[in-house]
Amino acid sequence: MRVSIGKTAEVLGKIRGVWKGSKTSLRVKMRLYKSVILSTILYSAESWPLTATSLKRLDGTHNRWQRSILSVSWKDNITNQEVTARTKKHSIASTLSERRLCWLGHVL
Repeated sequence: MRVSIGKTAEVLGKIRGVWKGSKTSLRVKMRLYKSVILSTILYSAESWPLTATSLKRLDGTHNRWQRSILSVSWKDNITNQEVTARTKKHSIASTLSERRLCWLGHVL
């Protein structure tokens, strides 16, 4: 899992100009986030043995990157729930559960 977070941070760094650009709408930013960043970080996550520690690490990086997209600092006293509401994205745990259920359907 550490490798996927590192790879995802590398990808995120390459497209950081898109996040910082004010001409790009939030809708487009979130579509890119879902297709590029979430796909990279959750690559083959359906078969990971998920522990509470790894779930907290994934959730923390997910929230940090969403804040980066919104240009919101943790110092701004905005809760993670409000950030999630603004971006209209589910938590990483629910996204992972959806992917696991889809994978289970393919296996069956």
